[in-house]
Amino acid sequence: MPPYQRCGEIVCLWERQTKAFAFQCIYCRDEEQTTTLKDFKSHLESKHAALFEDQEAAQIARDTEPAVEQALDTVTDEAPVECFEPETMLDWPSQSSISQESSQEAADLQPRGTDTSHFWLQEHPIMLAFIGQVEEQRLLWDLGMLAYRNYKRRSEACATIAERLNAQFDLQLTGEEVAGHTKRLQDVYRRERQRLERDSPTAPHWYYARLGFLAKSLRRKRHPKMSMSVPVPHLSHQQCLKLIEIYRQCSGNWDMQDMSCRLRHVRDAAKEKLLALCRTELQIPLLEPSLLQRYTRNLRTAYQQEKMRRIQCEREGAAGVDFTPRCRYYEQLRFLEPHVAPFQCDLCEQLLSSVDGYKVHRAEHDGSQPFVCPICGRGFSRSGNCTIHLRRHTHDYQLGCEECGKRFATTSDLQVHQRSHTGERPFCCDTCGKRFSTKSFFERHRRRHEQRPRGKCHICGKSFFEQSVLNDHIKGHLNVRDKECDICHKTFTSCKYLRQHKEIHNPQKRYSCQICAKSFAQYAGLSGHMKSHGRAAKLC
Repeated sequence: MPPYQRCGEIVCLWERQTKAFAFQCIYCRDEEQTTTLKDFKSHLESKHAALFEDQEAAQIARDTEPAVEQALDTVTDEAPVECFEPETMLDWPSQSSISQESSQEAADLQPRGTDTSHFWLQEHPIMLAFIGQVEEQRLLWDLGMLAYRNYKRRSEACATIAERLNAQFDLQLTGEEVAGHTKRLQDVYRRERQRLERDSPTAPHWYYARLGFLAKSLRRKRHPKMSMSVPVPHLSHQQCLKLIEIYRQCSGNWDMQDMSCRLRHVRDAAKEKLLALCRTELQIPLLEPSLLQRYTRNLRTAYQQEKMRRIQCEREGAAGVDFTPRCRYYEQLRFLEPHVAPFQCDLCEQLLSSVDGYKVHRAEHDGSQPFVCPICGRGFSRSGNCTIHLRRHTHDYQLGCEECGKRFATTSDLQVHQRSHTGERPFCCDTCGKRFSTKSFFERHRRRHEQRPRGKCHICGKSFFEQSVLNDHIKGHLNVRDKECDICHKTFTSCKYLRQHKEIHNPQKRYSCQICAKSFAQYAGLSGHMKSHGRAAKLC
């Protein structure tokens, strides 16, 4: 057993069902405790250096280094002291300059993955460029932005940084590695800030001033929990009243009956408006979106609890007992009544926990569609289908094709479109071998083989394999021209004829004669023109 000299011990503190470990000096006892081995070493070197002989400690370190490495391999998760380094507790490195401290800290905080040891936490062009890129992407560190909680956009921002750095310095960084590096930068800044607050005369490292923008990534002290009488305890009575009124004005944050409020751009606009009004009206200019979300959640929870108590009181039917709300803002929050669970059916008095479940249940009584488009009035049996339908109305397309940039409302629409670029035709007819890119085209083709028309005209008796073609055919009988050209205002019976007509207004002529190079807007014009070439050949 190597002759170690005892100079400290590891102590444990239980706090909120978690273990917190620290190093405690035996010479100072209760006066000095450090959370990392590095700080403990600095404490021994600065205050108790006279108790140790440097030469003897170095000899002991060289003789016992294999034993320490073996001991480090056997450390379990119950004592998380992974900050131990392969050296003895008496072999302290010299800390005579700030550059040596920066190099040691860079080695301790070295991220895994792509090797960044040649520039990490050094005044290197790559490190400076990385810090500059992170500073531009505010949503990675600014807690005051709504996009900070959007993990998809944060991933896209990290991928953008990786792409730029790889192109500029010929690296092989990934978006996940950039996210890890950004998190480590925040940890470095936080620790350096704590070190300067603890030891003010110490000069800061070079990167502290450069990472000053990360001050907005530090979370503030948490607020107390909600009470029944006051939904937001840390606001005054007047501020609570004003918050409720502002929240009532921004209906896109709580109106679950309006299907348009389920669109992302509508919700984002409502959140931005609510945040701006609260910062101005409540006179809290640094109000964070996460804290505002906690405010509104407390308001909804307070009214939800009162609503449950009221329904329970009504069901018990106690004679002479009236419902008395406990929340002093119950009347001001009454606008949340049809938007907060539980929902009670007015026909069978069944309680449901979601607004969608309530709509589906209520529609089962009268046989109507539970979800109705507010623009065209079309009904749907599922809320997701109605939301997609609304996206097409408002052009709220969230997905885009990487090849041509065209945007789509659903993933299936995007996948079908991408087949036009790749040429993929996954559906094959087992009768004639013809292939199709979509299942609808394949089903229509197969009905022709099987002679299964979709419908028959009630006027002339002609059969059709597509319902849309049958509808256009009936419009032709009835002369219903509801398709109008937005240029010349000419009307047509079907979208097909309108599309063919609009080719006339197109300045680029699609069809050209291979003999005289004359161009035509429609194929019918080219076909008639080719007949004139045939007559001229016969006359010759």
